[in-house]
Order: sequence, then C-alpha cells, then structure tokens
Amino acid sequence: MDIKNKDLNIITVLLITPFIIYFYKLFPETNVVHITNWVFEINVSLDLRFLAWVFLTKLSTLILLLTWYYTTSRWWRLAILVPIIIEIFKILNLLNMNIDFIDDKEYVNSLPLTFPIILALIYLATQVNYYTLYRKLLLKMESDYHNVMTKIVKKNEIEIINIRNCLSKLKEEKKNISDDKYLEKLIKLREDLLKL
Repeated sequence: MDIKNKDLNIITVLLITPFIIYFYKLFPETNVVHITNWVFEINVSLDLRFLAWVFLTKLSTLILLLTWYYTTSRWWRLAILVPIIIEIFKILNLLNMNIDFIDDKEYVNSLPLTFPIILALIYLATQVNYYTLYRKLLLKMESDYHNVMTKIVKKNEIEIINIRNCLSKLKEEKKNISDDKYLEKLIKLREDLLKL
C-alpha cells in the first residue's frame, strides 16, 4: 500500500479534527480569564467555556468541509463552498464581541457570496446534462452507423461473391462464345460491380 505524504496529511487532519472540540474544557466557565499578571474580561452574557465549545465546533466543521473541498475533484465541488462560506460567516460573527445571538443572520449575510455559486452550479448542472445527452446520442448514432455499415458490407459481400462466380463462369464459357459476346458480358459485370 503506497501512502503518499498528501494522503498522510489528510488522514491526520481527519483523525485529529473530532478531538479539537474537546479543547473547550481548557477554558474557564466565567467571563474573566487570568493569564499570569494579565486579566481579560469578556463582555458577553454567555460563559467563555460555552463560547469556546461553539467556536471549536464550527472550526472543526470548517476544517472537515475544507478537507472535503480539497480532496474532491468532481465538478460539483463548488457546492461545498456554500457551507464553507456560511461557516466562515458564523465564526466571524462569533468572534465579534458585540453579539447578542449566535447563528442569527449568517445565512442572510452570506447570500451575496453564496448566490453566485448557486447560480454557477445550476449553470454547470445544465451543461453537464447537455453534455451527457450529447454523449448518449453520439454513442447511439455510432452504434446505428456500425449496424447499418455491417448490413451493407454483408449485402455487398454476397453480391461481390455472385459477381466473382459469374466472372468464373464467364471465363469457363470464353471458349464457347465469341469475343464480342465475351466483352459485352465483362462490361455488364463491371457495371454491376460499380453499382455496389
């Protein structure tokens, strides 16, 4: 099994991401944080541990979505950008310390970015449908062409065999018929051959 460096990085990210959420337990349940001689007070009605849990949940969701976007090579990978943009807006709103509600208006705020992506996806889906229909029709036409050509070749083979048999008979009869008659029959066989 050949594991490349890129694959190993992706596996590591996927394994570590679920555990990122549990870092919220490192935060205190108050709004005041003491770091050595520094004191930080956060003016939010929710405690810091809950905010850390919400932030880390959104961050892990964003990491998984970005990994999915990075590893997908399909044409619909643009659809993954919509939840990525919404998660980024949620994280930015959460980092804004003047918030009253979490996840309140992110969907509406992200519409200017997600709407063009949705339109592009609709356009791409119709183009893919047209291309798929084109390929199906092309394959059907090629199959029909092949079948018709096979029938024509079989029909022509029979006629060519008949002309060859007639030529052989004519060569055998050459001794018994005149040169003019022989020439007339050869010209007729040539015309029959050209009609094919």
